[in-house]
Amino acid sequence: METTVLIPAYKPDEKLIPFVDELLSSFDVVVVDDGSGNEFDRIFKKLENVCVVIRYDKNKGKGGALKTGFEYIRTNMPDCRYIVTADADGQHKIPDIIKVSERVKREEEGFVIGARHFENEVPARSRAGNTITRTVFHVLTGVKLTDTQTGLRGFRASDCEWLEGIKGERYEYEMNMLMKAAEEKIPIYEETIETIYENNNASSHFNTVKDSFRIYKTIYLASTRLKYLTSSMLCFALDFILTILISMMPPVSSLDKNTNALTATLIAWIISSFTNFNINRSFVFQKKDEYIKSMIGYYSLAGIVYLVKLGLIELIITITPMKLWLTKIIVETAMFIFTYFIQHNFIFKKKKPETN
Repeated sequence: METTVLIPAYKPDEKLIPFVDELLSSFDVVVVDDGSGNEFDRIFKKLENVCVVIRYDKNKGKGGALKTGFEYIRTNMPDCRYIVTADADGQHKIPDIIKVSERVKREEEGFVIGARHFENEVPARSRAGNTITRTVFHVLTGVKLTDTQTGLRGFRASDCEWLEGIKGERYEYEMNMLMKAAEEKIPIYEETIETIYENNNASSHFNTVKDSFRIYKTIYLASTRLKYLTSSMLCFALDFILTILISMMPPVSSLDKNTNALTATLIAWIISSFTNFNINRSFVFQKKDEYIKSMIGYYSLAGIVYLVKLGLIELIITITPMKLWLTKIIVETAMFIFTYFIQHNFIFKKKKPETN
């Protein structure tokens, strides 16, 4: 069949067997046993009689299981054109899986997620977790989604390599996928599905503390805005401290007020700007090539920004009684958004990856 349902399974119950049997009337099915252990052999051996089952001994996590499945489909199922991922714990109904599979066929690019609307009785931790993550995701990416934690998703089989290249081995993998899609301007479509939590979601293997930490760590590392803010704050602190210390040194402190301020600002800027360039290039925007070209662009912008800041600082301390430290805070804050926009969209802009 042209569509394959991929199910990562860790210590599943007996319900997985009839679930797979029902799926087989409409789809090919690949189940990945994510190191469930010998006590679950009976379930997976039954499934081996009707579908593809991939097994390994050590638990990799949901992300690792999904990537294992994507790799298998890419290398062993050349007739597969679409892939739908579904959970093994009974949260996804066959009609919803069909809806997602039909939607991904209609869209020309991007992928589809099955979005729950949390209208019925929902465990408090699940409702709160999804509300927080979708809000943070929207603020950081500008992409508004109803459900960022759904495991029901539809893809083109030609995107398997892209999916395999996404970082994360456990539950953070699915959030990383959304963050990467938002960064690369890949469309994410939502298809409304039923909200189901059986037995208060008791079968879930999600660890509230550990997996939540991984998810929010993923959000941070995937967000250029948050990393840029961190880099800017660190380098601002470095620049601020250096400016004050240098202005207090005897050779500089003996100068008149304006010359003292400008000299201290210049020396501190040279040190902090070089630090900021390297952090932004390697950590924030992760641009690994064109070092010299990036440096030229960065310092061209930095030179303009520096002259503007210098002029504003001199103007403010000349016409007002404002202290140097307060002046720097006001001016640096005013230039923050402008420099982020230029660096993100021009200086450290990465080439758009080729997509199928």
